Amino acid sequence: FCTTATPHLGVSRHTYVKIPRTAEIGVAHALGATGKDLFRLNDLLHAMATSPTFLKPLRHFRKRVAYANAYGTDFPVPASTAAFLS
Repeated sequence: FCTTATPHLGVSRHTYVKIPRTAEIGVAHALGATGKDLFRLNDLLHAMATSPTFLKPLRHFRKRVAYANAYGTDFPVPASTAAFLS
């Protein structure tokens, strides 16, 4: 199993240009369900990282790797969230 260019930790406080939390909330609502997931307005990312419902299927893969782009090379997905660095 392999993921690439995925904001594993969401994008809240990891946007290319720093924006206030109130603006993040506005953008999240404008983007709908995906925006709420990405800007961590719900518990989806926490559930995906801790719930057996999401973790159990990953156990079937012999190798599990997450690749991330280098710093400053990917506008939509900052390296700090894709590479679990924060």
